[in-house]
Amino acid sequence: MGDKWLIIVVLIIIGLTLWNSRGLLFPSSMNDGENDVDGLEPVSSRELVTYTGFGFTFKHPQGMSFREDNFGDASVSMESGFLQGMISEDPLFAYMEVFWNETSAYQNAMEFINTFFQLFENGPDEVIGGEQFNSTSKSGRELCCRFFDVNDRSGTFFKGVLGSWRDDTAGRYFMVTYLSTENLDDNELADYLETLIDSLDVT
Repeated sequence: MGDKWLIIVVLIIIGLTLWNSRGLLFPSSMNDGENDVDGLEPVSSRELVTYTGFGFTFKHPQGMSFREDNFGDASVSMESGFLQGMISEDPLFAYMEVFWNETSAYQNAMEFINTFFQLFENGPDEVIGGEQFNSTSKSGRELCCRFFDVNDRSGTFFKGVLGSWRDDTAGRYFMVTYLSTENLDDNELADYLETLIDSLDVT
């Protein structure tokens, strides 16, 4: 495992912890797995809007606010960085991350995914790696994906999925992660991730 892998996952954990400490990440009362919440539109049904920056664009659910973070001491740039986006409308919650780093940093996309889970085993929340699968190609490369479940310290359970691929045109690896308290089955979750990833274009 390279130092850059460690930096990536530590930043994920720090970001989640900071948002949680502010009462933003995991609301006091969470969805227990039901999609139908009076007055709230499911996140996966919301209109998608476009984010533009750092040499690429992608779509995300309307109402999701993003913040930018960097790797270590280097400022977020075209070469490396990550974005954290969140919708927190008690009891609905959705969280999305987009990572990118130069291709020389890693052997392949699956190494990124496996390291993500290995390092999260030492985190404050229980993260359970699920089925690994390969989706349709992205940017001429195979898209590597994996499901996972999170049991938060507060007892909250939610499902996630992530996908990683190498983009030789951009000279970067990308990874998109999506978590939600919606009651989506694996097929629905995979389809939604694929929609988000398909929307990412290098400009």
